Amino acid sequence: NPLDSTDPDDLTFSEGNTFGANTSPAHASILSTIAVNNGKFYMEFKVEVVNPRTIGLARSDFIDWDDYLGSDEMSWGTYWEATGNAHHSHAGSDIGTTSGMATSTGDILQLAFDGATGKCWIGKNNTWLDSGDPAAGSNPIFTLDATDLTYDIFFAVNVYDGALSANFGNGQFKNSAISLEISSNLSVN
Repeated sequence: NPLDSTDPDDLTFSEGNTFGANTSPAHASILSTIAVNNGKFYMEFKVEVVNPRTIGLARSDFIDWDDYLGSDEMSWGTYWEATGNAHHSHAGSDIGTTSGMATSTGDILQLAFDGATGKCWIGKNNTWLDSGDPAAGSNPIFTLDATDLTYDIFFAVNVYDGALSANFGNGQFKNSAISLEISSNLSVN
């Protein structure tokens, strides 16, 4: 949602606002237009320009646009480090790391969220991190608490001198194996 993002001078949107680029060496956060509180939701980001980035969730009261997702109590994020580690953060703390997750141009980064349970899974190229399984509801990267779920929750991305395309279910670059899993268990929005 370009109307609800960081400093617009840092971001360029195109392709129906599904492509976002940040050419400055600074954090730039973007939230989805629609809240994902009620139901099960899935989305993908395609890496267009490789550089560290964070994907995750943010509450409606999120205001820390110029820092990474997970740097405050109002957001949760998985930061894809250039060395190949994926760091999971909330409230400014690193709450876990997944190794061997370097990103390349064309990689698909995935998010699945269950608004009823507050569980969030993160994946890359059809592999859910830390043996996560959204279909079974097991091993989420993040679980939001009851207080967090009183706010509207949005998918979020933070781009640092890079570019991503977003797929909110339009089939633009959806992976067939992902589609089969999600179609029977999660709504593609």
